[in-house]
Amino acid sequence: MSGTGETTDTERPKSDPRRIESWVHRVINPMIEQLESELELLATEDGGDITFDRRLGGLQYVRALQDLLSPADRPFLTDFLLKHPKVREAIEDRDRCRQEVEDTAHELYLAILSSEAFKARLDAELETFAGPDPTAGFPRKHLEEILAAHIVNRPSGDLPDDYHAHAFWGSCGPQLVDVVSGEGLQVIAERLALKIESLNRLDSGLLERLVRTRFDYCERFELPAAPYPPC
Repeated sequence: MSGTGETTDTERPKSDPRRIESWVHRVINPMIEQLESELELLATEDGGDITFDRRLGGLQYVRALQDLLSPADRPFLTDFLLKHPKVREAIEDRDRCRQEVEDTAHELYLAILSSEAFKARLDAELETFAGPDPTAGFPRKHLEEILAAHIVNRPSGDLPDDYHAHAFWGSCGPQLVDVVSGEGLQVIAERLALKIESLNRLDSGLLERLVRTRFDYCERFELPAAPYPPC
């Protein structure tokens, strides 16, 4: 029995090490890299960033692990998961939670855009803002979408410098975020925060399991944790 609580090929030294190597290098490593990157996004000092993209209507960089690999590598994934049912269950739980985060983020985004309080507050702030035009000549709806998506992602953070609304958000962002505390928006925002916490927890647990599985295989089969660079 391995450290993952499963019977694995790490207990069968006669297994073809090329099979194990394909699991480590083509399946486990890409998932570890994705989870590490994702946890960094969710743990930033300004409250995290789930990378909700208004054009996609979903999360840009918080991706489903089962969709992460290329078609050429998916047979390795299938083989690996058939041998590791507990890892498969953990991935399914994590991907299900990720989908719930995406769905709730999209729900909050649409609710903000349809909020009369948000539109009224934006009108008031635009009327008194003395900086550069945050619409940059684009339709007003474009600005509303940018601001609503940013509120969904990380309301305590700044808009990137290359956004025309950067200065406007720096001046008026907190007032716009305050709108989320009313009109039923707070209920959705709180539900989203809880789901992000769950995703963070599932990511951390799955990352630990995958790192431990990789180490176990590398130790027993004397494999490098990543391919050696070409000479």
